[in-house]
Parts: sequence; structure tokens; C-alpha cells
Amino acid sequence: MKPNKLIIGIAGCMLVGLLAGCGEKTEQKVEMPDPQTQPEAQAALFQRTCDRVKALIAQKSFDQARKSLEVFDTYKLTPEQQKIVDGLKAQIPAAN
Repeated sequence: MKPNKLIIGIAGCMLVGLLAGCGEKTEQKVEMPDPQTQPEAQAALFQRTCDRVKALIAQKSFDQARKSLEVFDTYKLTPEQQKIVDGLKAQIPAAN
């Protein structure tokens, strides 16, 4: 009996997909826009990150939320933004 070409094709695609995920992983550094030169970009990135953290907190993915907030450690925040970040951090239980 000859193997079905469709099954062989699917198996080949799965193998390629698996092998593609086996490469060396590098950490990506997020470049923060400067609020002085790119205020709109900085505000948009800040809002998206805060929205993501809120969703992670709602899902009780506290480790991921904590890691997402780490991006603000080197971020030039306004006092208002710092209050928002502090409020989000307060919603995350301390790590055990």
C-alpha cells in the first residue's frame, strides 16, 4: 500500500515546524521611545503594556505580569505614569 501524499505532507510540515522552534533563543531588548522626542510613541507603548499587565493580573498570571512591569525599570516615566505602575505592582501578590 502506498502512503497517502497528504499525510506525508502534513508530517513534513510538522517536522519543519518543530525544527524551526529548536534554534538558539536570544532575549529581545525593547527599545523605549524617549518621551521628549517621541511622546506619542512613548504614551502608546506605556498604555499597551499597562493593558497587557491588567489582563495578566485578571488571568492570575502574576509572574508574567511582574516580568512585563520590569520593562518600566529603565523607562523614563512621568509622575502620573509612575503612580499607575505602582498601582499595578500593588495588585500583584508577592512572589513566594
